[in-house]
Amino acid sequence: MAALATAPKADDAPADYGTTSPLEHSIPRWDDSYRGNYLSFLWRNLTIAEISGSLGDMGTLLPILVSMAKAGQINLAASLIFGGIFNILSGAVFGIPVCVQPMKSIAAYALAGNLTQGQVMAAGFIVAAVVFVLSATKTMLLFYRSIPMPIVRGIQLGTGVTFVLKGIATISQSYGWGFMNWQWMDNFVICMITFGLCVAMYHARVNTSAIIIFTFGLLVAFLRVWQFSPGKYTVPAPFSTWPTASVPSATDFRIGFVNAALGQLPLSILNSVIAVTKLADDLYPEKAQPVAPITRVGLFLGCMNMISMWFGCIPYCNGSGGLAGQYRYGARTEVSLYVLGAAKLILGILFGSSLVGIFTAFPNSVLGVMLVFSGIELASMAKDAGGLTREGQDSFVVVLIGGLSAAGFANDGIGFLCSVACFVLLAIQRAKESIGSWSGLFASWRTFAYGEFFHNAYMLWRNSWSTEKVATGEKKHMVAEETTM
Repeated sequence: MAALATAPKADDAPADYGTTSPLEHSIPRWDDSYRGNYLSFLWRNLTIAEISGSLGDMGTLLPILVSMAKAGQINLAASLIFGGIFNILSGAVFGIPVCVQPMKSIAAYALAGNLTQGQVMAAGFIVAAVVFVLSATKTMLLFYRSIPMPIVRGIQLGTGVTFVLKGIATISQSYGWGFMNWQWMDNFVICMITFGLCVAMYHARVNTSAIIIFTFGLLVAFLRVWQFSPGKYTVPAPFSTWPTASVPSATDFRIGFVNAALGQLPLSILNSVIAVTKLADDLYPEKAQPVAPITRVGLFLGCMNMISMWFGCIPYCNGSGGLAGQYRYGARTEVSLYVLGAAKLILGILFGSSLVGIFTAFPNSVLGVMLVFSGIELASMAKDAGGLTREGQDSFVVVLIGGLSAAGFANDGIGFLCSVACFVLLAIQRAKESIGSWSGLFASWRTFAYGEFFHNAYMLWRNSWSTEKVATGEKKHMVAEETTM
């Protein structure tokens, strides 16, 4: 133990404290030397690129927050405060920009069905509880390892296409080619300028397009509030609102489960947990795999909603679109989440729900462009699908069917079922061609289905308890040896 009290030598210190989050290191390593080095790492990475990347998911966040806050379905102050806290915690837990985003399916059902705040709270709690149980029992890890990669790629493609379509729809809500009566601040010309800027900086070493266009949009929002208030927009007032706790009724839980939670569950499991884990491994191949362990992602999603729900906070998840958006606009480390979380926390405490006016006045032409490029980044993850072999061609068909089905029906669950059906049918066809006859194929399938399939599923589930943290096992072994010294 005496060795732990001594500051580690320079050669023994980790080369890059951004490779893993600080919470992954054991508590004995948190001496003054390590803490100082990590603070130095944070300061080095507090760059324009990280700040720009922290704004990468605004195209998804702001429209949903504003719409549900204006409808009285969420408490905006609670959503900002808890959103800030969860972003900071997510950065510390994962060490990469896995930002928190609203549960989009619940938001869509709530706005379309005029759900109350209690029903939205109940729906978010139910989804979080189910995901938490699946993750705690390692069932989510079984899903992740059992689902073929083309199906996951199809979900990512579908979500990316959905983001692009949503961005185009948001742009169409601007004033078109209008220039009169302050319409020039939110029209197609502004869209073309911001789009050109994003394209010009797409492969830039330091991508600062998000911070440039978001700052412009914020200035436009302030001008519009100043020009049209009082009347059309409300002016932010400090310390005007504060979140209060409430408990949904049994009727709220029943309606929330039937009308919103059932539609959100497939999206949360596939896009907010499974796709996030895969996307993190794709974006950070140099880090120890898995970068964002699936059990940790699911437990984090469950915990944050089961805590914040009682205050009217919007249901949050770790969307793959948010990670893709932040990465696209320059974020590479957890520093972007610390910046975004601190900003949300400060705004939520100081101004709370009175910020609805500023958020409403933000130009749709800017938000739409940001959402389009976030979708492009996420959809581009499917670029490795396909190939010249028969299996590669079948994989491309599965990805295409799953992605287009998910985007066309606006439901990841339907996209998942379509891609699974396509994958199974193509696999059966290849197996039949390999065996040569349908009778031989049936006999082989019957033996497999009633024997090996259930045995392998059981073994996979049992082994999942001990194999999830293989990537970090060596590190923990080294720490254990150091503790015994």
